[in-house]
Amino acid sequence: MSIPFISLFPTLTELYQEPCLIQNPFFTVVDMDCWPCSSVNNIGEIFNPLPVHKQQNAPFIYKTEHSRMSIEDFRNLYIKNKMLFDKESPKVLVNNKNYLTPQNVFYVENLQENLYVWKLNNFNVARILRQIIPRPKVVPKFGQSTERFIIIDSKHDMFRIPDTECNFAFILVLSGTRIIDLQPADECKHQCKSFKMELKESYLLWYNWWYWRPVVQQSSSNETFIAHVGSYC
Repeated sequence: MSIPFISLFPTLTELYQEPCLIQNPFFTVVDMDCWPCSSVNNIGEIFNPLPVHKQQNAPFIYKTEHSRMSIEDFRNLYIKNKMLFDKESPKVLVNNKNYLTPQNVFYVENLQENLYVWKLNNFNVARILRQIIPRPKVVPKFGQSTERFIIIDSKHDMFRIPDTECNFAFILVLSGTRIIDLQPADECKHQCKSFKMELKESYLLWYNWWYWRPVVQQSSSNETFIAHVGSYC
């Protein structure tokens, strides 16, 4: 669907990094095999994480060694690399409605109560981000997508985690705690279970979004929630 729009509006070519300019909300996979999720009865916690093979479809969580990160950490990262971020990742989605520049977000001393989703989809940006958020142990050395999302939730409302470029995805909590409702995809909702868990600071949830779609819900914590979302193919 993107080609006709590019023909009519050539200036949209600046969105070349987007996998799809217009998403079809009615798209479903016909005759999708739901066996990989129908056999899952719980979300396990592992204690000796190893790189995950693509045959692994059951979600799991584990406690990483990653230290807490604050808004101030991301503010400093942005200021230090302002020219690159302004060029390569110039938009932050606010409350799934409108966009602000990173400067509008990080140059404010006290963030307003909003949901901020900052999509980073560039090799140079990913390399900078990896300096402060290393590749998780469960992600193989090769195949990690350059696409990243930094999610900052100070609004405490329910929201969906965005779909990633690759279907093998993870959520790493950098600050705060939230309830994650892992809901089966529409194609598998009659065969597969949903799961709820409290995802605490420094914990990582690994899942396959072909079968599950995570929804973030408010927890007893009043802290601002900061998470890093990535994927690999």
